[in-house]
Amino acid sequence: MGEFITFLAWFVYFNFCPESMVSILSDFFSGIGFNDFIVAGLVVGSLLGMDWNVLIHARVRFFLLILGAVLVSLLGAALS
Repeated sequence: MGEFITFLAWFVYFNFCPESMVSILSDFFSGIGFNDFIVAGLVVGSLLGMDWNVLIHARVRFFLLILGAVLVSLLGAALS
């Protein structure tokens, strides 16, 4: 992924791509949330790469963690 970004930066620096493409690229990497896209991809890829039996055995712990986070966030929203 880093090579692709470097390649795009090189094209922009040496004016090999049109200004409309530069605008699209700058919006994608800054305004739309490129970091959020990468983090979501890493999380989903990690979950899909795990052994299915491990996920089945850990589902109760995940559920309790998610339920606790939701309850704490609701409590925080109610108190503020």
